[in-house]
Amino acid sequence: MNDWYRPTLKKGPYNSSTAAAVKRVQCLIDVRAWYPQPLSKDGEFGARTDAAVRWVQDCDETTGGVDGIVGSNTWLDLYLPDPDCSL
Repeated sequence: MNDWYRPTLKKGPYNSSTAAAVKRVQCLIDVRAWYPQPLSKDGEFGARTDAAVRWVQDCDETTGGVDGIVGSNTWLDLYLPDPDCSL
């Protein structure tokens, strides 16, 4: 999977190829979004990942609002987070 593979993701189970994208989201939240509680990089979009995505969307004021869905605007915020969101 390359850096440009950014499917729309939301809470729920994923197959092995999409789970890699969920792992990327989990890693970006931990490394770039300054989320206060580290996530397991397990590829499962469960309640903790959903809460973290919503936190990023709220802090970054993601276009489209806080919905827990990782679409193009949320991907952008994960790669280019608002520096004011740092703790």
